[in-house]
Amino acid sequence: MRRTINTFATTRSFRCAVIAALALVAATQASDVAPKRPNALSVGASLRRQCNTYQQIGCIGDVMSRVCRLGTESLHMPWLPEGVENVHHPLQQTSMENVYLCCCPSPFAACPKSVRHAACDLALERHIMPVYETYAEVMMNKTFDAPMATAINKEMLRSLQNVRKDLIAAPENDKRCQTKLFAPAEPMFDECKISKNENQDAHHDSDDEHFVIPRKGIHCETMTWQWEELGAHRYLSEDMFKEIGCPGE
Repeated sequence: MRRTINTFATTRSFRCAVIAALALVAATQASDVAPKRPNALSVGASLRRQCNTYQQIGCIGDVMSRVCRLGTESLHMPWLPEGVENVHHPLQQTSMENVYLCCCPSPFAACPKSVRHAACDLALERHIMPVYETYAEVMMNKTFDAPMATAINKEMLRSLQNVRKDLIAAPENDKRCQTKLFAPAEPMFDECKISKNENQDAHHDSDDEHFVIPRKGIHCETMTWQWEELGAHRYLSEDMFKEIGCPGE
């Protein structure tokens, strides 16, 4: 039977609810003290937040960066003990920071169906659920290999960009939100960029080679959201924006 986004929204365990509540508190505290800065298009936070899908677009960008960071390791990994799920992949609904939480009002905090963003749920249903079904089948049947893992993550990147495109073009956003406040949806990509600089990824804390979002505009936009909403300013230097080539203060 085909799963729906609302199924994920209403069947969370108590443990996930507690984790999400703690994440909400942390994110709220972080956003209160984070120094504000312009994003890829030199637009301040107050203007960005006037767009009804601002939080959802930032969250989707963050999930993109997680898919890049995971690479093929997200699927191509030793099997976990029987009954234990892969809680790290953003397609997995039990993951603390999964893609389905992006439709809630606050960053990676679970919420009831009544307050979920309808256009976001529709975009996930259209673009993410087909990828999830492939992922779930592979995980259940244990039939994946490295090429399959790579193929799923490539499709996940394309699907996330299509979700982002739908959110930017949402009818509830005015023309300024659709054309001025976010990096353009095109061109799209299905591979991430290799980087050896830890300052170019909010989820990477070593100088080992890793992967980041390849488009500067979306990368800067995502890092700005992470900086302001997830508290990335607590452990990342302002230099990260300069090294990526993002606008200054």
